[in-house]
Amino acid sequence: MLGVLFVTGEYGTGMIRSTLQAVPRRWPVLGAKAVVFGAVALVAMTLSSFAAFFAAQAFLGPDGHGSSLADPGVVRAVAGTGDYLTLIGILGGALGWILRSTASALAALLGMLMILPLLVVFLPGSIGDTVTKYLPSEAGEALASSVVQPGLLSPGAGVTVLALWVAVALAVGLAVVRRRDA
Repeated sequence: MLGVLFVTGEYGTGMIRSTLQAVPRRWPVLGAKAVVFGAVALVAMTLSSFAAFFAAQAFLGPDGHGSSLADPGVVRAVAGTGDYLTLIGILGGALGWILRSTASALAALLGMLMILPLLVVFLPGSIGDTVTKYLPSEAGEALASSVVQPGLLSPGAGVTVLALWVAVALAVGLAVVRRRDA
């Protein structure tokens, strides 16, 4: 959601006109916003993921139900959660560039993450299962899981698929921003 607001906030106040007058070429603005948001979000989301992990262990640990960072895949999963949240934020920002409306971009992002996986299940045969693996939410699940689940992508494939979603959305956002006025 923050990625959406990072972009659409300027459209809502009209400040995007000043930004685009100062930097008439659109791609440096879009790229700079994506890089700045991505860098800040990566640090914040990774720290938040580790904080959430340690908070959960405080509740789960005394009964022996918790995990340790020394357990296989746990550090990767906790760090992967930060990566997933960062990439989803950048994806939200790209949707903000495409739609220019906070409400529309948030609805599109939430629809992509929550509704699309439910609809894809209704595709005939094994097509639904195959397509589902390549949706952003499922690719993110591969990043945030400490164990590679059968039928899901590996963490490396998950980050690649999610990065491709982000790259395509940013490319579409750039194409849209180049063609219209602020």
